[in-house]
Formats: sequence, C-alpha cells, structure tokens
Amino acid sequence: MRGYPISREMGVWFILTSEFVPEDPVRIRYMTTRRPELMSRTTITLEVESWLPPEEVLEQYRHAQSRILGKTPRSLKRRTLSVIQFVNQHRGKSWRELFDAWNEAHPRLHFKDRSHLHTTYTRAVENVAGVKPAKRKQLKIAGTDSHGFPIYAEKWYLLHDGGYTDTFESREEAQADLRSENSEVLTSDDLIACLAESAREN
Repeated sequence: MRGYPISREMGVWFILTSEFVPEDPVRIRYMTTRRPELMSRTTITLEVESWLPPEEVLEQYRHAQSRILGKTPRSLKRRTLSVIQFVNQHRGKSWRELFDAWNEAHPRLHFKDRSHLHTTYTRAVENVAGVKPAKRKQLKIAGTDSHGFPIYAEKWYLLHDGGYTDTFESREEAQADLRSENSEVLTSDDLIACLAESAREN
C-alpha cells in the first residue's frame, strides 16, 4: 500500500477485509521558525488529493490560517508592497530623505508624515517576512541556545520537536497558545537545561 493515501493500520485492515478506508483527502503540515524577540514565521503545506474540489481546498486553507493567525488576513495594499521595494532600493537614506523621495516619485500615493512611511514599512515587513523590530526594553538574558540566540530570563517557552517558540509572559499565556497541545511548557531555566541535555545526547 506504499504511496497510497492510507495509513499502515488501515492497510492491514484492507488486506484482511478488502475494505478500503482512505485518509483525509487534505493533509496539513505547519512549519514554524521562531527566534525569540526577533522573528516569527510559519508556513503551511497542504497535500491534497487531485479529485478534491477547489472550494474545499480553499476552506481547509482558511481554517489552517485561522489556527495560526487567529483571524483571516487582509490582502496587503499595493502601496504597502511598493514601500518595501522602495525602501530596499534606497538603503542608506534617512527616513526624512525616503519620505521626500517617495512623495516625489509617487504623488498619488503620498504620505502626509514620514512616521506613516516608517510604520507602513515596519508593518509590511512584519506581515511578509515575520520579522519584528527590535524592542527597546533591555531584557535580562538567562542563557543562549546552540546557535547563540538569547533565552530571556523570567519568561516562558514552548519546547517542541522542531525547536522552541517565542517568549510568553506567564505559564497561562503559554498554555493558551494552540501549539501547546504538542509542546512542553517550560521556564527559561528549564528550557536551557533541556537544550543542554539534547546537545549532550546528540
């Protein structure tokens, strides 16, 4: 039964009874990349049987998005995507210079204040790349992971097979996250100990 949409157990059942019980026609996988206080990115992979109608695939994708984001995202405006490209093409300029250059090049899509340009760019990068601007508040570092990324003291984390999540302010907040179902809720000190033990085993 290798290569067929059926589990090992149902394959045995089919051999014994000739009753074919297929798996769900849509199989969803999530992949989350998180670096505390810096980046958060989740991708969705759908494996779909070819006979499934497009509208049902769309419904499954919307459900997956809702589980991750907690809402249905709005489409980014054309100006928002253009701002990312514009800022990237004018690296080294101040926000005042970027503001003047943008309004001169895009009179119909002008910004009234340079802070609006900066906010639009920052939010666009957060949405598209999942990269958050560095926080100004200085956080106490309890240790680092194997890649040298900081683990912050007095915070809570979710540890799972693919790594660990961003910080939470309390155990309750961590447990309320959807990913806690397949993760272990740990303090920063416990996370450091677990990562150290895993490194020794490998």
